[in-house]
Amino acid sequence: MNRYKDMTPRNPLAFGRLVRLGVLLLGAFSLPALATERDLEFYLPPGEVVWLNHNDNQYLLLEREYETPYLRGNLLFIPEWNTHPLQSHFLSLLYKNMPAFGWNTHALQPPLNSSETISWNESADSRYPSPAAAELREPFKTDLLHRIEQAQQHSAQYGGANIWVVEGISAGFVVELLNEQKLPAPDALIVVGIYFPQWQLNENLATTLARFSFPILDLVAQNSNSWVSATAELRQKEARKHQHLGYRQRLLSATYYGAEHEIAVNLLRGWLNQEGF
Repeated sequence: MNRYKDMTPRNPLAFGRLVRLGVLLLGAFSLPALATERDLEFYLPPGEVVWLNHNDNQYLLLEREYETPYLRGNLLFIPEWNTHPLQSHFLSLLYKNMPAFGWNTHALQPPLNSSETISWNESADSRYPSPAAAELREPFKTDLLHRIEQAQQHSAQYGGANIWVVEGISAGFVVELLNEQKLPAPDALIVVGIYFPQWQLNENLATTLARFSFPILDLVAQNSNSWVSATAELRQKEARKHQHLGYRQRLLSATYYGAEHEIAVNLLRGWLNQEGF
């Protein structure tokens, strides 16, 4: 008697299909990740994709043209590090809706690598470790610098006010680049949940922001991560200390941060009008 008789499949055809499916799945999981920024084009709105070129590199920029008889200027949106330009709900709403009020909108793809690959701390042996050497973060910051430079060259052809809306770690690197004068200052800067995942670097952002001379809108959501909320009050104190009269901080509720376009657009329009843009 064959003791393995009960293991024989009753439907060989179905069993064969199951085996082939298993082989395909195994092959798919064993393939290397080959996605590039060029692959993102398949998932983007037609007519909005611009490829920026720097040396042998190409950077993704999304673009929408103003829809009024006059042009107010250009809004450059830079989402959180390693995030798709339309993945940030708040920035995506502004990118899509601000052209109706006279703005060209541009959404730039930040570098596609996890922030965990960046060296932030010198060691993890203490509660408040010193930051890792600056040169270890320099390649990542330089990559973002090249992208912004190309985006600015592209938008310069249109004229008008130059406003940046930057988010998260991307915002932190932008502030450092501006402080180092590696980028020309925008006419105004809007930071959304700005932070660095390192306590000393994170606190330094407050002082750096306060020393800028251009208008700054600091948006903090109630559901921000602990790095953002930990220094929100400090950023206000530093702005008062350095007499930055153009600094404003706004707290966004969790529902506000994920709000529909009327709320998001009115927030930005109100502040821009207040600053004379």
